Amino acid sequence: MLVIILIACNIFESHDTYIVYIFSSIVTFAVIRQYTNAKALRIEASNRVAMAKMFERVKNENNEYQQEFLPKLSDAIVYSTIKAKNNSDGLVEKIINVLEKIKK
Repeated sequence: MLVIILIACNIFESHDTYIVYIFSSIVTFAVIRQYTNAKALRIEASNRVAMAKMFERVKNENNEYQQEFLPKLSDAIVYSTIKAKNNSDGLVEKIINVLEKIKK
């Protein structure tokens, strides 16, 4: 926002505005990326705590709860390892894969 105000007031010359724009874009991208990474880590940590509490309950509860919990746990583990859900290919690889499918 400050950059836009400074540009509007003609504080920067025309060749400076391009450099400032690039720098502000990089900083904005870095901040957003750090925020999303931190949010993902927070979610992962809360999931680990929940899983630990479930294991504690399974250890201390009766056999009925164990029979209900263990199949659900195995389903969750299998679901999280499905390649289509956790496709870690980059954008270029995804485009190449789509083009190969179209070509066939």
